[in-house]
Amino acid sequence: MRNRFLVMTLIIALCFTAAGSVFAETPQAGITSVPAVIEMGDNAVTYPQLSGLADENVQSIINGDIIVSGRISSHIVTLSSLSGSAWGLQVTYKDHIGDGFYSVMIFADGKQPNGRDGYSVVSLCYDLSTGEKISL
Repeated sequence: MRNRFLVMTLIIALCFTAAGSVFAETPQAGITSVPAVIEMGDNAVTYPQLSGLADENVQSIINGDIIVSGRISSHIVTLSSLSGSAWGLQVTYKDHIGDGFYSVMIFADGKQPNGRDGYSVVSLCYDLSTGEKISL
């Protein structure tokens, strides 16, 4: 199980490296990633929300899909159940805005939505002109 996790993490890292070498490194003018943070004590769920896209419909599509596909809503439910618990949860992200694409990796460390303690990674990539997911 641990070996599969390490292999998957390596593949995701290679995809980010490949995407960086294929696409221009300059970010889209005016497009930014704004962190949304929900905290309860020492626990937190932090996830990105795009801002500044010319097409607000595309921006809404991407931001909504990050919450669904990144399992943010499930992590928020898990976060709300941690009150008075010995469990912990930290959800963070790393993202990149490239020439026409947006990629993000969401990391969750602690109590997972399935009730087990662990670590998970979700990798997402979007076309900034259409809002469609890009499969790497």
